[in-house]
Amino acid sequence: MQMLGETQADNFGNWSFRILSRLASGNTTFRALSFDPTGQTSQPSGPFAINVDTTPPDAPSIDTVVDDVSPAGDLASGDISNDNTPALSGSAEPGSSISVFAGGVLLGTTMTDAEGNWSFTPDALADGSYDFTVTATDAAGNTSQESASFSLNIDATAPTAPTISLATDTGADIADGITNDATVTVDGLEANATWEYSTDGGNTWSAGTGTSFELGEGTYANGDVQVRQTDVAGNTSPVDSLGQVVVDLSAPTAPTLSLATDTGADITDGMTNDATVTVDGLEANATWEYSTDGGTTWTTGTGTSFELGEGSYADGAVQVRQTDVAGNVSPADALGPITVDLSAPTAPTLSLATDTGADIADGITNDATVTVDGLEANATWEYSTDGGTTWTTGTGTSFELGEGTYADGDVQVRQSDVAGNVSPVDSLGPIVVDLSAPTAPTISLAMIPARISPMALPTMPP
Repeated sequence: MQMLGETQADNFGNWSFRILSRLASGNTTFRALSFDPTGQTSQPSGPFAINVDTTPPDAPSIDTVVDDVSPAGDLASGDISNDNTPALSGSAEPGSSISVFAGGVLLGTTMTDAEGNWSFTPDALADGSYDFTVTATDAAGNTSQESASFSLNIDATAPTAPTISLATDTGADIADGITNDATVTVDGLEANATWEYSTDGGNTWSAGTGTSFELGEGTYANGDVQVRQTDVAGNTSPVDSLGQVVVDLSAPTAPTLSLATDTGADITDGMTNDATVTVDGLEANATWEYSTDGGTTWTTGTGTSFELGEGSYADGAVQVRQTDVAGNVSPADALGPITVDLSAPTAPTLSLATDTGADIADGITNDATVTVDGLEANATWEYSTDGGTTWTTGTGTSFELGEGTYADGDVQVRQSDVAGNVSPVDSLGPIVVDLSAPTAPTISLAMIPARISPMALPTMPP
């Protein structure tokens, strides 16, 4: 037994003693003896054993850091996490107290279990970069060196919503959401963020690439088309969405063209004096345009018809096409060869074939034939004998008058060209058609007075 030293008890019998020499590590048992003033020595006290430990424990380790916020999982040092309360765990001397630091600031303590395992979840951390370290303090109060640092960038703030828009809202109204361009543009993406889009109001999502995606042909209700982004920490933004969208990738059928009226004797020959062209088969709210030069230039149409200028148009020169509200252009429909003739022909001329009798200009004739001149090629003509009240279709180049008297202007003629344009009339002056021979004259002897001697009279020829 080694004598460490002496001390004096106070009037109440209490004493204390500070050991000034360094004790060796290990188990040490202490006993005390008392001496009274007469030099009598007491029996030794009962033993008081302590274990002297002055050796710090080995540095602990941070083995695992877990992100519990979706997308959850184990983190590696240097990662970015959207979990501001990451779960740290590691190993140290069993029974030691673990102090957890972030950048040298104590976050809290925890204890290791009998196997030396420990875990710790800090209170919510602000966004930022953190270097986590731990120390272990054993039961004797010896504290280890710091562990290796575990670096983590905490980002628990969701990014702003990206924005989406139609790449091109085609058609006459560029803000109606009806388009033949299926591309949707995505803007406002964070660097290195991933993004996804939905076409069913957020029920299902598809991963996006680049800065756009394509819609399928169809109608999408307000809010059906959505987009959202997820930053590198895993935070997901709010969504942005489009209003109602109609993607129409199909061209409308060609409208149909026809002459409003194919005038003239032949109603299918394309020669007309009605310049109106009728357009049928137009889609609701479609715009349309027509061409008169085979599609080289186009003019916007209104209503359901347009007017041609006078002239001849080759087969296919007159065309029409329509553009639906999405901007899809139909094939063209075309007319065959067309002639628009808006000019009346000149009046044909009338004359008696023969003005018989002594006066060949008196309009009194026994030849009922009236000659018609100045007829256009392929024109039809008609004549009237009652001043234009009624008309009779003529053939050839003449017609026959009935016997009788016709006042000035009673006998008229006019012609209609192949387009149906009617000429002015030409007329005859007063006419008498006399087809009846006069009755034979009579002859008789005149009475001769008696006192006159008879004389021979010349014989009259029969």
